Amino acid sequence: MDRYAPVVKKAIDRRMRMEGKYVTGKTARGVSVKSFERSERIGLRASSTKRFNVMHTGRRPGATPPPAQEIKQWIQNKPGFNPKKSIDSAAYAVAKSIGERGFAGKDIWGMALESVLSRILNDTSEAYIKDVEKHLKKTSKDA
Repeated sequence: MDRYAPVVKKAIDRRMRMEGKYVTGKTARGVSVKSFERSERIGLRASSTKRFNVMHTGRRPGATPPPAQEIKQWIQNKPGFNPKKSIDSAAYAVAKSIGERGFAGKDIWGMALESVLSRILNDTSEAYIKDVEKHLKKTSKDA
């Protein structure tokens, strides 16, 4: 699993770009993927910033609006976003709209994992088969 943590991290970055959710890279840099191992269980664990979590899961209508200052920074960095009024008033209007209407999230983590899952399953299946074969050889020698 150790070798798949950076692969999944790159897949998350790629998916964010594909979904148009990559502006400065700050949110992507806030995501980390690490492997873990416990008795009888191995896997990958992703941790992220609140910003990524909201982008991933969305925001329900009627929720507290996001800070207009963060929206302002996004507007300033988003290529092609040219507000008709001031950036401050545009940021306030976008934040207010998000608070009232909410927005649907993009399953960034799930779609990124899906893109590499077949590779992970193939490799882990092969490793599992080798472990079983090794165990069978050992127990047949002992019998």
